[in-house]
Amino acid sequence: KAEESKRLEDKILNYWIAIEKVAANQDNLLIEKNSKIDKFEVIISLIIPIILNYNVFGVAWDLRIRLLHEINYGGIKLSKKIIDSAHLFIPKPGQRIYATKFIEQLVNIKIELKDTYFIDKINLAYDYYYTKGSAQQFMQKEKERIKDQLLLIYRMRNRIVHNAHYEFYSLEHLSEISAYICNRTLLTIIRKNIKFPEMPYESILLEELARFNLLEEGIEKFSMIEIIEKYW
Repeated sequence: KAEESKRLEDKILNYWIAIEKVAANQDNLLIEKNSKIDKFEVIISLIIPIILNYNVFGVAWDLRIRLLHEINYGGIKLSKKIIDSAHLFIPKPGQRIYATKFIEQLVNIKIELKDTYFIDKINLAYDYYYTKGSAQQFMQKEKERIKDQLLLIYRMRNRIVHNAHYEFYSLEHLSEISAYICNRTLLTIIRKNIKFPEMPYESILLEELARFNLLEEGIEKFSMIEIIEKYW
């Protein structure tokens, strides 16, 4: 419904309704019946893990997509050996692409690149995956950022519902953020449900929470690439 809405206000409202129905449903195991627990806090506790769990590989996926676009439509040229080794090609039907292949080739990609923008991005990605403590700092910043974004969306939702004053220029940005958070949450549930059709989505959310707790504990001791090798 949010995707079909024309008005930005309606998009934000409908994205939030979807987020709330998924994360703060009456059947949610974190919400006892007739309890006074803050549903917004439940939403935060379940949505943040989904986004940050995605970022384990998401940092690599996002950079790969940008590089792939420039290789095919821009001016960046890399050797066929690097393109094949780093999985920097458009896959054929049925062909699988692995983020780890891309991560393993970050240094070699950097050697061939001349574009300073992407060199900086590769340096950041390399630190994220290989430098102990880097991913932990990144995760902490992202955790606060996502929490702030959810709070802004929730406040805007309340203002729209109660016909209060709000700045129209901020609606487009919040609509984009709402769409990303909502879609990332639903995609996580859908992909898990395809593998395990009998698994209730509430259990999927709790599993994501458990994985995130494991990630937070592990990232204090290991680099992100070690986390991937050990747990992911």
